[in-house]
Amino acid sequence: MNPIGITLILLSSVLVLFAPRRWALLGVFLSVCYITQGQAVNVGGFNFFAHRIILLAGLVRILAHGELRCLKFNKIDWVLLAYAIFSNVVTGLRLGVWQEQVGTGYNILLSYFVFRSLITSWEDVRELVPKLAILIIPLAICMIYESKTGINVFNVMGGQGDEWFREGRVRCIGSFRGPHTSGIFGATMMPLFIWLFLIKKQRWMAVVGLIAATAITYTSNSSGPLIAYLCGIVGLAFWPLRKDMRRVRWGIVASLVGLALVMKAPIWYILAKVSDVTGGDGWYRSYLMEQCFNHISRWWLMGTDNTGDWGATQMPWGGADLCNLYVSCAANAGLAGLILMILLLTRCFSYLGRAMKTARDSLPESEGLLWVCGCVLFAHVCVLFEVTYFDQFQLLWWGFLAMIASITSDLLTGAPAIEPMAKVTESTIEGSAAMD
Repeated sequence: MNPIGITLILLSSVLVLFAPRRWALLGVFLSVCYITQGQAVNVGGFNFFAHRIILLAGLVRILAHGELRCLKFNKIDWVLLAYAIFSNVVTGLRLGVWQEQVGTGYNILLSYFVFRSLITSWEDVRELVPKLAILIIPLAICMIYESKTGINVFNVMGGQGDEWFREGRVRCIGSFRGPHTSGIFGATMMPLFIWLFLIKKQRWMAVVGLIAATAITYTSNSSGPLIAYLCGIVGLAFWPLRKDMRRVRWGIVASLVGLALVMKAPIWYILAKVSDVTGGDGWYRSYLMEQCFNHISRWWLMGTDNTGDWGATQMPWGGADLCNLYVSCAANAGLAGLILMILLLTRCFSYLGRAMKTARDSLPESEGLLWVCGCVLFAHVCVLFEVTYFDQFQLLWWGFLAMIASITSDLLTGAPAIEPMAKVTESTIEGSAAMD
């Protein structure tokens, strides 16, 4: 660690520990945006990266304030817990090595439950988004500077020093470990700022945040962030059809079936076609999925480490580059691990849909936020066919799922209390009319 990293870690920890609940998450975002994984200490063979230190501070805070005890578990929470435990236990049993799995479980569970405890309602998100618009401005400026000069200012904190290029343009990294995660961070923030602009509150912050998020996406010069950004826009465009999403879903299924019938190659080679437009290595991702399917007998029970023949090129460690979350889940935890991940994502979509119906008439602003969260989740689901999240961005991924669990639970748990009152009132009116 160096003095800059230590200072930022202390500042982030103080925010998480002592700030009011609605401000505490700014400490987490501060650490993600401005502290690299080069800032770490080794304790008993366990690497405490900066974000793990901040998560530990968050755990101390939610335990000390009793915020964790206030949680009422829902089905999203239980599936997340099952996935985190099962996937890491299976991988640990297969490898016979537990240190890395402990670290992975630490990242998932602490990220999720710190966010889950600090965000308790959709109003918390409404308060958080304008602050994030201001927070990411320096990151956008740093990445614009990196794109113009090729110099990453975060190198002073042990950032990724090697320059990345594509077609003569720098692929900017910022505080992250690759252009994929830095760009996806910006791309998945964009819909939130669109929502902030449309609710006609603090519009100037929304515009500033939108410009910064777009700059972060653009300067990453990576196909994954571009796909996430475009998916977010497509999701927003479907807002007028939000009451008829059942037909939309069946339309997507029918389209995929139709493509599978007319395409000469398997359906997953759609990624290769998409990369012809967006750029990137879509063919490699398609080939990876094909090989994963062809070798299902090798991984379905407990996963496998024998992936050397899955990729078009073999990595230095002898396996394939599993740059696809779903393939990675299959290789790490077998068919059950893959099913749990898919179940987690579908539960999130299901809860968002149910909460939207509850909020539609009474809380139109919250309905808009729920739709935007669905757009962001849709962007993640699509881009995860091209990348497996790593570095500190994992913290925001699991935290985003926790945010969905919190805001939907807040709206859905309030619905039963209103509905019986309405029925009682209706029956009382009818009874009075009958007596008259």
